[in-house]
Amino acid sequence: MPRIVSKVIGPLAVMLLIAACATSPGRFTDTPNSIDEDEFASLVGELRPQRLFEGECGLFLWERSEERELVFFGRGRQAEGKMQVAKQEIILKRISAEGDVVLGQYPVQTYQRDDLTVYLTLEFEARPNMSDGAVVPRGSLRFEQTGGWNLVIPVAGLVACQPV
Repeated sequence: MPRIVSKVIGPLAVMLLIAACATSPGRFTDTPNSIDEDEFASLVGELRPQRLFEGECGLFLWERSEERELVFFGRGRQAEGKMQVAKQEIILKRISAEGDVVLGQYPVQTYQRDDLTVYLTLEFEARPNMSDGAVVPRGSLRFEQTGGWNLVIPVAGLVACQPV
């Protein structure tokens, strides 16, 4: 009987140890300037309100949380996006887009600037009471820094157009 228990308990203990190591919060150690996960997550901040010009459409994405902070703004015509990163507003260029275009925006988009890449995966919904726009009921924004750091933010928002 003890032999059967050790055959079951031994592998179970190893699996639990591996799971604990894989899920426990810790410090990133693969970069020279290591910061913990909370500090990395705080790199992405709230954007100030954004303005659309006449005839322009824009993508507004808010974090799906209690705070509902504006975390991304995209201009379709210019193929660029804005984010607040490390307390600075930065502009990213769209480098790829896939899917059916909705007012200058795509369901799958990739933006980049220097060592930062932002991947958007979005769902668009037309609403009967909404003209010149679409709702983004759910989506994800994956923020990646060279070196493999990733932060995934659940988002929701809208594509809105300023009439001429």
